[in-house]
Amino acid sequence: MEWLAPRCGVRLEALPQPGLPALLGGMREGRLNGVFMGIHAGRAASIDTSAPYMEVEQGVLVRSGVPLGSLDAIDWPGLRIGVLDKAGADFAPTRQLKQARLVRLVRLPTLDALFLPLAAGELDVVAATKSRLLDEASKLAGSRVLDGRLLVEWIGMRAPRDARPRPHSSSTAS
Repeated sequence: MEWLAPRCGVRLEALPQPGLPALLGGMREGRLNGVFMGIHAGRAASIDTSAPYMEVEQGVLVRSGVPLGSLDAIDWPGLRIGVLDKAGADFAPTRQLKQARLVRLVRLPTLDALFLPLAAGELDVVAATKSRLLDEASKLAGSRVLDGRLLVEWIGMRAPRDARPRPHSSSTAS
């Protein structure tokens, strides 16, 4: 992203946010010049984004002691699946689950807080970005990330409607 900030006439400062409401609130309040977020139909009516520039795999992290061996077996009675409310991983399980209980975690202070109920045994599975799940699996003894993808989320950028990129200055001689 280092290349993007100068082209837009802003300095780059990454400010991680706990979820979509914080991202959009930060833009509304002028604290954020742009956000990178998932592109999907559930948001299309209210949020304009750029064309996709990358894709992110969503998967599941299973805590130790939960006898779940594959994504195909994720829908069983009593299974508690944690997701960030309105995050990419919230969309696929909502459509697929009939018996398991989806626990939408809202207003978390940080993304780290998503994994606390899993570590405490209050959740059996957490669905999120696969790269983050792999990091967390190394911290939670006996936990594992299941093979396969829950979904693939396209990522785009959103900037305030009144933001105008400034011309990129270069020092090329003619």
